[in-house]
Amino acid sequence: MFWKQVTFTPRLIVWDLKGSLHSLRKEGTLYDFRSDRTSGWDGDVTVTKKPRIEKNEFLKDLEKQEKLPSFSSLFIPLSLSSSAWLSRPSAHISYRKFPNAIYKPNLDYHTSAILAACLENSTLPYRLWNKSGHMKDITHSFHGLGRKVGALMAALPFPLGEDSSLVETFMQLDGEMPWTPVSPNISPETKPWMMSSVLRGISEELAMTSNIKPEFAQVLSHCSSVSDVLELFVTELFPGTLNAGCVVTAPCKVVTPYPHIFTPNINSGGLVSTMLRTPMQGVNSIPVMSCIQSTKESGKMVGELYEEAKKINIKRFHRFLSTGLEEDEFKETLNELANLSENYDD
Repeated sequence: MFWKQVTFTPRLIVWDLKGSLHSLRKEGTLYDFRSDRTSGWDGDVTVTKKPRIEKNEFLKDLEKQEKLPSFSSLFIPLSLSSSAWLSRPSAHISYRKFPNAIYKPNLDYHTSAILAACLENSTLPYRLWNKSGHMKDITHSFHGLGRKVGALMAALPFPLGEDSSLVETFMQLDGEMPWTPVSPNISPETKPWMMSSVLRGISEELAMTSNIKPEFAQVLSHCSSVSDVLELFVTELFPGTLNAGCVVTAPCKVVTPYPHIFTPNINSGGLVSTMLRTPMQGVNSIPVMSCIQSTKESGKMVGELYEEAKKINIKRFHRFLSTGLEEDEFKETLNELANLSENYDD
């Protein structure tokens, strides 16, 4: 005797608008009724639709313009990481090192203080009360040939000895760069096409020295100020580079709440000393040198961003698509990155 046991096919719940999936069989696959009869939905249809997320005012303003670059003339990324676009999350991250500063890269308190000082110093030319130029003068100068991405370098603090002069400090560098890049994917040895230099915190009395070697006497004979020495240094270091220099006598204040990140050989005035500073003694001010540069490596940085961005499958990021980002717009942005990178080719 055989017992017939009733089985039930697991059910699938489908919310279907009539006609989108056409019709579904009433029977499951465990039963073979060999019936061609199909069942269409003939009941009432209730549509439940989630309201579209409204764009904020910032995105609405951006849509009023044809392209985002119309909002900016110069873009300078800032980061103490040597590389901003990592292809693998587990990739090793290296951070910039400053000769006379020891900071903790994992502390925003330290990194933000360094970047803030660099930003404050590099923007001095058009923020001073007796400013000699405007922001548009700098941005328009760097905007040539569609090169809208620049890099920022900084010497924090500038390595001026307490018993030395500016001329002696530059001569001791012997062709080495005094600064550290604070833009990702940029090397300090890169040769710029154009740069805007700012040097602050060095008095006019420290510009020159009486101990000038005979072979340099003629070259330095026309230098009588910090501005003259800075111009000569940049000209000798980067022949053919267009440079705009700015000198400010007032140093950069680094009193509390600025973090204590400077090495013990930096005295309270920010100068390099042979006497070590006591642990209880802080640094009140420092000389700083910074320069905004337009270099070929800026194009390389944009190119690396393009290579990483094109690996992204935008369809996997539903929130971007739900806020109005179209796949074609994303592809167009990638093309703009590629074109921007090509603007830096010789």
